[in-house]
Amino acid sequence: KKYGKLVDLGGLTRSCEGWIEETNYFTEPCKGCWWCIEKEWATAEIYNYSAIDSLKNWKELDIE
Repeated sequence: KKYGKLVDLGGLTRSCEGWIEETNYFTEPCKGCWWCIEKEWATAEIYNYSAIDSLKNWKELDIE
């Protein structure tokens, strides 16, 4: 965050375990597996926004 590299590197990291159909041939995150949710939470912590509010817009997540 201090040097602005998280924005640059965040898009390069991938730990999503979604299937090929869910990830557009592994080019985007599935936004449903544990790893996608964890990455969103960590990003929210760094940039001080609500991960819960952000995740509410994701598919098939039961977050209240």
